[in-house]
Amino acid sequence: MARGNGSESYDLAWYFAGHRTYLESFEKQERKGFLFTFGDEPAPFQTVSAMDLETIFGPVNGTGGYEPATPEASLRAAQQKYNVFHICIERNPARSLRNSWTKMLGNNAIFLRDVQFLTPVVLATMAIANGANIQTVIAESTCPNELQYAFANALG
Repeated sequence: MARGNGSESYDLAWYFAGHRTYLESFEKQERKGFLFTFGDEPAPFQTVSAMDLETIFGPVNGTGGYEPATPEASLRAAQQKYNVFHICIERNPARSLRNSWTKMLGNNAIFLRDVQFLTPVVLATMAIANGANIQTVIAESTCPNELQYAFANALG
């Protein structure tokens, strides 16, 4: 849901993942899943009202209702069960775009110049998150230059 605020609703995906999903690997083995969002807009920055959450996700079961949700709170909820990443498609790289995602996700903000390399970037990200050495993953890739660019935050 685009809110006409200069961002997209990536935080609603985080909210949904954190509050409305059951992840068997997490519940039974305490092993986190992976959650990727993709887009070309800045990181979310506005609080979602309780009324908007109810409109989007429906009534809450039980006695309580929704509470307003900041992007940071929605992200933290998702991070309880998921390794959360955002792949920012940089059509026209802008420092403000990169900074907004780096501030929100740190090393989990990944930057991509060409969507042709989306699959290798996702697979490399999962390998690195599962313990593979980032330099080895990049060196053994068929697109090392793209991975070097994508993981610029993690590489410093």
